[in-house]
Amino acid sequence: KKAWVCPVIYKNKETQKQYKAIWDQRTDFITQAIADDAYVKDQDIYRYIDDIIIQIMQANKQQLPVKPFLLLDRSSSVNAYAIGGNVIAVNLGLVSWSQSREELALAIAHELSHNILEHTETAIKQRAELLTSDEYKKSLNAVLDSKYQRLTRLQKVLEGYSFNRSRHQRYHESDADSLAIILLKNSNIAF
Repeated sequence: KKAWVCPVIYKNKETQKQYKAIWDQRTDFITQAIADDAYVKDQDIYRYIDDIIIQIMQANKQQLPVKPFLLLDRSSSVNAYAIGGNVIAVNLGLVSWSQSREELALAIAHELSHNILEHTETAIKQRAELLTSDEYKKSLNAVLDSKYQRLTRLQKVLEGYSFNRSRHQRYHESDADSLAIILLKNSNIAF
């Protein structure tokens, strides 16, 4: 937790405060999951996945100059996720579901790509900027000032936020897929 300190990137104190709050939520989520033993400490599985990461890393030193921090999630869900800050987690469900090393490598390369492209950091910045923007405050104040249809108006404000997030999410997934293929090709891993 001490190593994952929120950088000061905004001159505006309100935006920086919001950015830090979101940053700290992510840090607290991960540190609490570690404290709750949500992550596995199985050396054999860890080495298997770590070998894939090392192979990808060695062939892509420019994109991956520092070895990512790997967490093994106990979840049976067929998933892996990028946490940002050069941290990825791989669910045991994905490891057991994968039919081959190459399938698992594609999922890992995809998550590494999210970190390389700084998708998590960008999302945190965008959320902090949105929540402290004049437009967002004006929209919320209009809801609070209205006497009628508060819920409907609030839903419209939140739908606009959700739509923007989902649209950007699709672009991020496509970008991560594209970069993952390049990472695997450079690593001589079939895909």
